[in-house]
Formats: sequence, structure tokens, C-alpha cells
Amino acid sequence: MERKAVSGIMLTLLLISMLTLALNIQPVKAQGPINILFDGRVYPPTAPILNVGNVSYTLMANINNSIMVHRSNIIIDGNGYTLQGTGSGNGFDLSNINHVTIKKTRIKGFNMGIYLFNCSGCVISRNNITDNKYSGVYLDGSSSNFISGNNITNNDGYGVYLWNSSDNVISGNNLASNGYDGVYLLNCSDNVISGNNLASNGYHGVYLWNSRGSVISVNNITKSPWGIFFGNYSYYNRLYENNITNNSWYGVYITNCSDNVISRNNFINNIEKQASTLNSINVWDGNYWSNYTGVDNYSGPYQNETGSDGVGDTPHIIDATNKDRYPLMNLWHRTQTKLTLLTLYRVNLYVNGTLTYGSSLKLRFYSYSGVYQGVATVWSGTTPRHVLLSTNITHPLNKAIENVTLVLTDGAGTTLETLTTFLVRRTNLFSRITQIMIRWPFAPSAERITLFREIVDISKQWPYAQP
Repeated sequence: MERKAVSGIMLTLLLISMLTLALNIQPVKAQGPINILFDGRVYPPTAPILNVGNVSYTLMANINNSIMVHRSNIIIDGNGYTLQGTGSGNGFDLSNINHVTIKKTRIKGFNMGIYLFNCSGCVISRNNITDNKYSGVYLDGSSSNFISGNNITNNDGYGVYLWNSSDNVISGNNLASNGYDGVYLLNCSDNVISGNNLASNGYHGVYLWNSRGSVISVNNITKSPWGIFFGNYSYYNRLYENNITNNSWYGVYITNCSDNVISRNNFINNIEKQASTLNSINVWDGNYWSNYTGVDNYSGPYQNETGSDGVGDTPHIIDATNKDRYPLMNLWHRTQTKLTLLTLYRVNLYVNGTLTYGSSLKLRFYSYSGVYQGVATVWSGTTPRHVLLSTNITHPLNKAIENVTLVLTDGAGTTLETLTTFLVRRTNLFSRITQIMIRWPFAPSAERITLFREIVDISKQWPYAQP
């Protein structure tokens, strides 16, 4: 009887123990890092990663470990699960491979959340990368990668760190509350930093050191000690269309760097100074400065023509060698442009905005395959100038319109900026067919000949047009 009671107790304890284990599912912890091998296999094979065709890899549980990637041309989908570290190593570690996508993963607790060495064509998208020691994302000698749509916050050091890396795009990310800098570029060239929120970082929103030819545009750069820092021969960079606001020391600080262009930015309430330079000469034209005290009674490149133009009549002085010749009186907003298809051969162009540089607006016409077909100049004049126009433009060769681009050029015809592009799609063609059907019963014979030609050309264009 005693034995039966003891056996019953032991069985009960065993069942309770099994039930507890079943209900308390822990993240998977392997002995060493998980590897996606050159041949596509996952090692160890017990790792909770679904491998489909050695191309697509999907996390099926939280993982307390690093993942080392040795295979190119694959997609890794975190599936919303967490890759958790213990303060060292890298969450995803990629070396000497290309075209890897890492998406929808929560990455935290590593030295670096994602590390790329000598990699190109990789995409880092829609990840949540937080609480890592050195950086959220680190690129070393890597080019032509795309970092987009990530939340990269609360890392002890840097949000995104690039070293000896070129032609990368950092776009549409939230880079906030990192201990040092939102984005740090060291010995880099020709990168694009665009459309990011860079807020409340410990030192700088964006930091460039010996880095050249990059574009920093359409970012919100706010509430850090320095908004943007250029140092040590960072030349030929373009800083435009950013909101640089409420930084506690400087909006922009530039030391030993020249030949950069800073244009069409909003500098608002940067507390110590909106901008400061040392041993540097740069181009500052067409920015809005919240502390500018000038007036706008005149217009033109020398601000001596009758009538206001939205540009201050006197320069905004930054220092003895740097000034904004054309400070804006109001916050900068992107020039409004719209192209509307009137017939298959004719478009309406609408433009409303202040041009701070350039001398001509031109419509360039191309085929769907990109073959250049011709150009029409729609405006010429001196800048700065407020331009308001609505005009109808016919294809220069009287051909069916497929692809149109509006560009701002200088006096020599060199493109300074692409303002908008209009691609004729099937929706446009269908709308035009509907208009022709409505018009047809009332059209005289001569007009019907033109309408019939347009119907024929639409039928030819339809197979090549996008939806």
C-alpha cells in the first residue's frame, strides 16, 4: 500500500514537471552561434529557422544567440521574433557576401545589432534594433546597401555607423535616443541619408568625418546637442530640405570642410547657434532661418528689382566667409508640381514655388524604355524667383507621351535637380479613352480623324504601359 502511494506521488510529480516544462517554453539557446552555411543549410539543424529552398529563412521562435550568415542571395524574415544577446557579439553577422535581406526582426542586447563586412546589395528593412552596446547597424567596407524603415533606438553608441563604405542608402528610419550619434560616417563617400527621423541622440543627429559626396536630405534632425557635424575635409556633400530644429548647441557645425552645399533647409530655434563654421567656405543659399531679421521688398538675383519674392533683401550672415545670400522669409516647402495628361500627345504642367537657383525649367520626354525623345523649355529667368505657371505642352515630336521628367537646369543646360516625373499608365489611357467616347458623338468630322488616330495610338501603347 505504501509503495502504491509513493508510486502515485512520484507519477503526480512527474506529470506536474512535464506540464510545467510544456507551459514554460523558453527561447532557443544553442551552444555556439547559429550559422546559415554556404550551401544553404542551417547549423545546428535544431535551430528554430524554417528553410525553404535554401533561399528563404524564417524565424519560428525567439532566439538567444547570434546568427552568422555565409550565403548570398537569401531572405531572412524574423517574423516578429526576437534575437537576444548578452551584451557581446553581433546579432546578424555578415562577411564577404551579397544580396541578403534581413527584415521584421527584433534585435537587442548585442555589441552590434547587424554587422556587414565587405557586403553589397543587402537590404535591412522593418527591423526593431534597440539596446545594443556599440551600434544598431555597422557597415565596414560595404557598398550599395539599403537600410530602410527600421526603428533603431536606445543603442548605447550609434544608431548606424559606416566606415570606409560608399553608395549606401539610409532612408525612412527612426534613429532616436542613441547614446552618441544617429548616423556616423567615417572615411565614406557618396552615401544618401534621406527621410529619417533623427531625434534626441546623445551628441549628433548626423556626423561626417573625412566623408565626401553624400546627400543628406528631407530628414527631421532635432533635440540633440549638434544637429549635423562636418569635420576633417568632408567635401562636396549636399545638405538640403531638412528640418533642423531645437538642437541645444548647433544646428550645423562645420570645421575644416569646404565646397559643401547647404540649401532649402529650415533652421529653427537651434539654441547656441543655427550654424557655425571654422576654417571652412561653403555655399549657403535659400535656407529659412528663424532668427533672420531682414525684410522682403525686392526681388531678383541682386534683390534690387521691384516686388517681393519670398526672399530676404539682405544676406543672413553666418561668419566672415559664409553667408546665405537668399534667406527665405517663410518656412521652406517643396515646390508644388503636377503633370496632367490632356490628350495622348499633350500635358498640362502646374508649378508653384520659389526657385533659389537655376535658370530654366525643362520638360524632357522619354519612351518607356528610357530613350530620349526631346525637350521643351517651360520657363527661363533669373533666380531666386517665385514661379507660378500653368501651361499646356505638346510632345516635341507630336508623338504619344510615355514618360516625362521636369528638371531644373543651369544656363548651360546641366540638370541641377529633378522636380517630378510623370509616367503614362493604363489608368491614364483608360481615362482618356472614356473622355474620347464621351466626346465622339459631338465631334465634327475633322476632330474625329484626330480622335481616331489617338485611339489607334492608345491601343499600341497599352501593352507596354504599367497598370
